[in-house]
Amino acid sequence: MIVSFPSFSHWQVRLQLLCKGVAPKNEHLPYEWYNTPNIRVITIRDFTRFVAEINATITREAALSGSKNQRFGRVIHLLPHWRATYGLFMLEKNNIL
Repeated sequence: MIVSFPSFSHWQVRLQLLCKGVAPKNEHLPYEWYNTPNIRVITIRDFTRFVAEINATITREAALSGSKNQRFGRVIHLLPHWRATYGLFMLEKNNIL
């Protein structure tokens, strides 16, 4: 399974929340909190914890940064929880014996 989502822990999202005190709205999260097609807003850490809880394994992952109009983003290695605008994961289900 492949999963991708906008990361709610990106530094610009955190700064907007800190300075303005309202739910973030930007090019990656373009909707108002009450009118979004995103059911949940999560961070990369939230997702990795969830994967462990559902007994799955992350086989590949990438923290990406880029604007929504770019075809390709940059892979983020340094401080991915702060700098990545998107998380991209490949999962597989663990066998239960």
